[in-house]
Amino acid sequence: MQVVQAMTSQLDSKPHFVARAREYGLSANLLTRLENHGFDTFGQLALAAFTPGADFDEVQFNTWARQVNNDAAPTIGELAALRRLHFEAEIVATSVLKASVETADPTSPKTIPLAERSARLTELETRLQGLNIPGIGEPSHALLDEACHQFESRVLRCIDPCKCTSREQRW
Repeated sequence: MQVVQAMTSQLDSKPHFVARAREYGLSANLLTRLENHGFDTFGQLALAAFTPGADFDEVQFNTWARQVNNDAAPTIGELAALRRLHFEAEIVATSVLKASVETADPTSPKTIPLAERSARLTELETRLQGLNIPGIGEPSHALLDEACHQFESRVLRCIDPCKCTSREQRW
């Protein structure tokens, strides 16, 4: 039996984390080392060197970066990319926590990161070979967000058929 995984927010999405790390220019070796040390999401990285909101301690951050890099000093470029990734992780963690506390309507679905959608679609196409998903079979982002929200909240609600749209449909 296969376990169904829910789509996740930016905070817990591994594909989103990897995409942002590559976008910032983090080397593949350093990204692998981060993952080997258990830092493969923004949620994990946000608390890596120090707690979000604390003053940035350059020495503490450089010591942590060196530990992650197998006691070798990262290059200046790698350090800048790692610093930028860590900064974004703190911002995402803070905003997700703030949104969860301040959300006026907890029944409204959250938006799934694009990298997470792409990774899940690729996994589905691999697992369900023979099923033509791209095109008319690919669900719209809004439909996917709603289905994931229902899965995560464990509250099943009827989705109005007019909201069951595909990515290919134009209004």
